[in-house]
Amino acid sequence: MNNNDKNSKVHQQLQADLAYQYSVKNNDIFNMMAVLKANGLDGTFRAAELQVQWGQIVESITEYNATA
Repeated sequence: MNNNDKNSKVHQQLQADLAYQYSVKNNDIFNMMAVLKANGLDGTFRAAELQVQWGQIVESITEYNATA
């Protein structure tokens, strides 16, 4: 499983979690580390950084599609 698949799976799993949403919207990598760890996932700084970036990309695409 590559990083994109892993990040997509985590996003699908946690997108309804308010702490996850907060981390994505506020670019809060340290909070994302806690969110990932609390869900039994890889909570390293790099994993959290990539997950925040992935969430931001998905949110941007969702916003774009809503206005198109």
